[in-house]
Amino acid sequence: MDLAERDTPGDAAPALGDSGEGAYGFNVRSEEWSLISSARGLSLHKPIYVFPATYSPSYKGTETEFVFQFSAKHRLLGTSLYFGYTQKSFWQLYNEDDSRPFRETNFNPELFYRWEPQWEQLPELGIDAGIEHESNGRDLPLSRSWNRIYGALFLPRGKSLYYLKGWWRIPERARRDPEDAGGDDNPDIQDYLGYGELHYARQIGEQQQLTVMLRGNPATGHGAASVTWTRPNSSQTFFYAIRLWHGYGESLIDYDRVVTRLSVGVMLAR
Repeated sequence: MDLAERDTPGDAAPALGDSGEGAYGFNVRSEEWSLISSARGLSLHKPIYVFPATYSPSYKGTETEFVFQFSAKHRLLGTSLYFGYTQKSFWQLYNEDDSRPFRETNFNPELFYRWEPQWEQLPELGIDAGIEHESNGRDLPLSRSWNRIYGALFLPRGKSLYYLKGWWRIPERARRDPEDAGGDDNPDIQDYLGYGELHYARQIGEQQQLTVMLRGNPATGHGAASVTWTRPNSSQTFFYAIRLWHGYGESLIDYDRVVTRLSVGVMLAR
């Protein structure tokens, strides 16, 4: 389905960039993109994927990992305030010798306000402002966590989506000793994950989509990049997906370690 030809209840949908509202009172121009959807109640958020086949030089042979993520958000009481939750896991499903462990799981709740001002010159522009927590729920010395205040600008234009997010980390006190669970688990995390990231998604033809993510810290030269290609299956109930990742911060436990990974699987939301 072409983004400009999406049907909505009762009327033909306006093309992306139109400022009309759909039958349910939300702005239909954003509904083709999960990240910026504004549906009432529970809705999609970040990509939902299952990658049963991944390859990374860091995790070879029987340790090749099964990587999956689910994500959703809820619009609170019909307002523009949202609660979002994303969880990503790295499961060593094929590592039978070690009882198929979950190597890492990252938990990411957030609360944010969305403003879509419908300015005359940029009617598609939207703004998110929020606070989020991310952690891996592990004990010391493998515990990782941080809290951020963030702002984001998003702009859907025809078959493209631009999403620019910047953040400020909420400071934590230094550890008093290595066993101090209340101290900062990863004081240098911004050296590797930086202060922001850019997402660009482009629909190719009527079915495929290419998404690029860039993130980094110019002061340290550390960062990450990923490229994801998707296309729907014949029944359009899910998307075949291929992703290439390179850089820091694929998971919290690897925030200060370069990982290169090629993943093949499916997406339920992109």
